[in-house]
Parts: sequence; structure tokens; C-alpha cells
Amino acid sequence: SGIVGSAAQKSIAYNKSWVAGVKEIDIADVEVQPWARDEMRKESTITITEDGQIEDAVNDALLWDPRTSSFDVTVSAENGLVTLIGVVDNLKAKRAAERDARNTVGVVDVNNYLSVRPQEVADSDIEKRVENALLWDPMVERHEIDAVVRNKKVYLYGDVDSYHEKVHAEDVASRINGVAEVRNSLSVNGTWEWKSDEQVEDAIKSELYWSWYVDESDVEVDVDDGMATLTGTVDTRMELDAAIDNAFDGGAQVVESRLQLANATDPEPFRVYRKDGTTYRYLLLF
Repeated sequence: SGIVGSAAQKSIAYNKSWVAGVKEIDIADVEVQPWARDEMRKESTITITEDGQIEDAVNDALLWDPRTSSFDVTVSAENGLVTLIGVVDNLKAKRAAERDARNTVGVVDVNNYLSVRPQEVADSDIEKRVENALLWDPMVERHEIDAVVRNKKVYLYGDVDSYHEKVHAEDVASRINGVAEVRNSLSVNGTWEWKSDEQVEDAIKSELYWSWYVDESDVEVDVDDGMATLTGTVDTRMELDAAIDNAFDGGAQVVESRLQLANATDPEPFRVYRKDGTTYRYLLLF
């Protein structure tokens, strides 16, 4: 019982109460009162529209990210399109820089022209390092994955149990010193379970509700014959991509994105995606 400042805080209190030994939780006496909201919480969504503001925000993000702070990255923005230029010594830093830029409010898209120039390491040594990293990583099954290195490029082959494991294996390889690129050819051995459109729609809405990256009130969901259509306006490219991920996680076989980016000069085109076990993420149909 008590008072919280938002429905989200009430939900968090409920979920954190499910500890060992708890059989039932009564949350009826927890009141939501706006006056109890955190004083440090922003009153409204921050709107960044000027290119100079976007450049400053991205530079700050790169400065505070330990994966990118040691590199000299040039950031330029034009109508919300951010371009990154410079040299880094590992693939993880390049990807982190792009992710930091995409996570910045006001950014419509990112051109990542960072060059990866790793230290001189023999391909055989890189291959051993990747194999050891996969061996000791608790989130992947090492015996399911084969790693081959040619000219500092890592090629991943084999079968894994989930898309999460596939993406994580690529991330593990990208962290290894000497790696300039990763080609992920892992196949996902998943069995599709039939669900009605109503079940898929409810599951997607649940994924959006619990997502750390999406404001579920920004996204409308409609499912017809297994195809999920997403409409609404989101703040960042990261939120847009995360909403598409949530739709697939909820059971959609095809996703049509009609989502728009706030403050974008040009409207975002409608795009249709489907799952593909031979690609990194999802295959754009049109």
C-alpha cells in the first residue's frame, strides 16, 4: 500500500515484489498521484531540432561511452542525418558509435563511415580468440558455432537455438582485438507455433509495454493474417527499430512499419519485413 507517482512505478513495485516465497500480491491499495512524481523527471519530451544541438548531443554521448571515448570521431548533422567519420581500432567501437548516435533524440538516420583499423594480429590468433570467447560465454552454445577468419574478417557458421543467440554470438566476435568485420551466417533452429491474430496482437502489445526502449503509447498495433502493422510517431531511430523487434518477438511473421520519426524533415517510407534465418536481423521485402 502507499502512493506512487505513475502507473509505471506501480507496475515496477508489483513486479519487484515477486520474490521467492510470494504466492500472491495485492496492489489495490497503491494509489497513483501525479504530485508524487519524481521532481527530477522531465516535464515533457525534450525536442532537439537544430543540427548544432544534435551534433553536441552525439559528441557528448561518444565522450561518455567508454567504448568510444578514446577515439577521435567527427560528427556532422544535416536535417537530422548524422555522419560519423574517423578511425577506430575495433569493430565494437564502430558499432557502439553508431548506436549512440541512433539513440540521440532528433537523429533521423546515421551514415557510419568510421574505418576499423585493428592492430596487426594473425588470422589464426584471431580465430583462437574468437573460439575462446564463444567457449566461455554463457549465452551461446560453443559446439554449435564454427568461426573462420580470413583477412581479419570473421565468418560464423552453424545452427543456434534463437535469434538472440545468433545476434549475441556476432557481438562476442566483434569485441575481439584484430577483428575488422563479422559475417554472420548462423541459422536459427526455431519451430514456429501457430497463434491467432488476436493472440499475436496481445503478445506484441505486451512486448511493447515491457520494452525499455519503446514508449508503448507511441505505437499502435494491428494484426491481420499474421502480418503486424505498426503506426504512430516515435522519438528516435532506436525506438523505431526496437518496436519492429518487439513485433517479431510477439509472434508476427511479417511486419509492416508505418512508424514516423518525430521532427524528421521527410516522412519515413512504409517498409515491410519478414524473418530470415540466414541474415543478421530481418529481410526488407519492400
